[in-house]
This record gives sequence, C-alpha cells and structure tokens, in this order.
Amino acid sequence: MKAAMRNRHRMDWVAFAVVCAVLEMGFIASAGEPGSGPLTSAQQDVLARHFGFGPLEVFKLDHGISQLRTADLNGDGLTDIVVANNKKSTIEVLLQRAAPPEEAEQPKDVNDLLNHWRFERTKVSVTWEVVCLKAADVNGDGHTDIVFFGDPGELVLLPGTGDGTFGDAITRRVRDGLTLPSGIDVADLNADGRLDVSVLTESDVLVFYQAEAGGLGRPQRYAHALENPLALKTIDINGD
Repeated sequence: MKAAMRNRHRMDWVAFAVVCAVLEMGFIASAGEPGSGPLTSAQQDVLARHFGFGPLEVFKLDHGISQLRTADLNGDGLTDIVVANNKKSTIEVLLQRAAPPEEAEQPKDVNDLLNHWRFERTKVSVTWEVVCLKAADVNGDGHTDIVFFGDPGELVLLPGTGDGTFGDAITRRVRDGLTLPSGIDVADLNADGRLDVSVLTESDVLVFYQAEAGGLGRPQRYAHALENPLALKTIDINGD
C-alpha cells in the first residue's frame, strides 16, 4: 500500500504485518543480517541508486489489523494513518509528528523493539466490526472524517474535529449491505464538489449524497443486477 508519508512530494511505502514499516525515499538499509549495523553515507548513496528507499521505521501494532488508510487527519499538512483493529474493537489513529518528541520511548527490557518516533498513537473505541473503512471529508466541514461499514449492517460516520480526534458516531442503517473489505467507496458522484458515500448490497448500490448544508442525506438505490458482487470502486470509466 502506497502513501506519501511526508510532505516532500516523494512517495514512501507503508507495509503492515505485526509492525508498521515505513520506507522513506533515499536509500535502503540492510536489516536482519548477522552483524549488520548502521550503513555509512557512502553505502547509503550506493544503495539509493539501486533501491531508492531509506531505513525501516518500525511502529508496532497488533495482530489482525486491517483497512489501512492514509489522510491528513489533523490539518497539519502531514499524512497520517488509520487502521481497524477488530480484535480490540478499536480504530487506531497514527498521527504523524514533524519532529521527534522531547521524551523518547524507553525500552521495557533489553530485547524490546522500540517504536519509531514518527507516529503518535491514539485509539477510537467502536461497537461494530469494521468491515470497510475510508477517510475523507463526507460532511462538508473541511475536516477529514472516518466512515466505515460496520457489522451488524450500518454505515457509520465518525466526524473529524480537525485535531485528530473524532465526534460521536452518526449511523445509517443498511441491513442488506455486504460485509466486504471493498464494500464502500467515497467520491463526488453528482459533480457538486461534495464527497458522497456508496455502499454495495446484494442487488443495489446505495448512494448517500452529501447534503448542501453538510452531512449525508437519505440513500438512493441503483440496481446493479450482478450475481455475487465482490467489490465496489468509483471511477470515471467512459471519460465523460
């Protein structure tokens, strides 16, 4: 999954397993080899010509996370990360720092792998299983929101406050929504300059158009007549 992790017009990669690893454009470091240590500047320059990535920046997360999304969640111009952690009924928000904090994290034991300083971790408790998640301004207030399809079937909006925190959940019941990892999408579907939310069901696509005054309106249904739909993607196919 690709994301611009710094506001430098250079692309980085964000990979998730048990840890979050950010590879920064510039050079790549050798990791995990017996006796390997920090690379010299000359070694970094050589590797940069072949790989183009910097050292791993590791941030530990839990097993079972999903739905990694990137957006500026607090309006500071830096790209942040949001992931779903259904095992702990939370959405985890990683707010990017511009510089290391004054107090560095200390190891708990000699073998402890420390988190990189780049992200400050916060959590949002939820009472749904997060099936598909997006980060976008869908209520028109200029702040990035979190919107997701949750099981049992509801479309859930967590309105962003602009500082990396989120207000109370606003829900829309979607009983026939499909529990698919790509079952919702966000796009301006009626060319009014406001982002709308689409939800895939067994027989229809529900579109929640954003109201002129902000917020999501009542859904409109569009039949798709597909058997066993697997994903929803909004894109201008015919170039009109």
